Amino acid sequence: VTSCAIMVPLNADSKAVLDTASWDAAELKDPKVGQRFAGLIWQGRKGSSSGLRFGFSGKGIASMQVQNFAHHFDPTNVGLLTMRWNGLTALELRAGENCNIVVAYRSGDVLEISSNQEGHMLKADIVLLQHGCAHSTDDAMEKGACRTGRQVRLPWSMCTSEAIVAQEQLSTVTWVEGTI
Repeated sequence: VTSCAIMVPLNADSKAVLDTASWDAAELKDPKVGQRFAGLIWQGRKGSSSGLRFGFSGKGIASMQVQNFAHHFDPTNVGLLTMRWNGLTALELRAGENCNIVVAYRSGDVLEISSNQEGHMLKADIVLLQHGCAHSTDDAMEKGACRTGRQVRLPWSMCTSEAIVAQEQLSTVTWVEGTI
């Protein structure tokens, strides 16, 4: 049986975050559908590297509950935590804000998380809804079928009011659309 990691750290800060998360890092190397990875916590620091960078492998769908919970008691702290998917901004959270988001990933995708101010803290709980180790795919984008100026479904959802924790709930997800 072939297994592949869901995500791997692409810089030292990301590795440190995974090493201190509340789950066993070995679980990321052999993930199971339905598995919950709870407790990814990152403290944003001024002067640190560009933030967190994770590369994905395999192909699947994951639900993420993310929250910027640092200093939400301070009304003057309105800085942002930003999540970028392959360089495109997927989500921005001010202190105290949270979002339930679903992402469709494939090998080579990169998730970046950054903060524009010191003192931001991200908490993320991840549920694996689908995962496979396909390294080749019939995806139209990979075959070059998508050209600039076309309307496409982007690989992340709008924020949902409730966490998506089961594959059966995917029919309720509204995917973001954009022009490439």
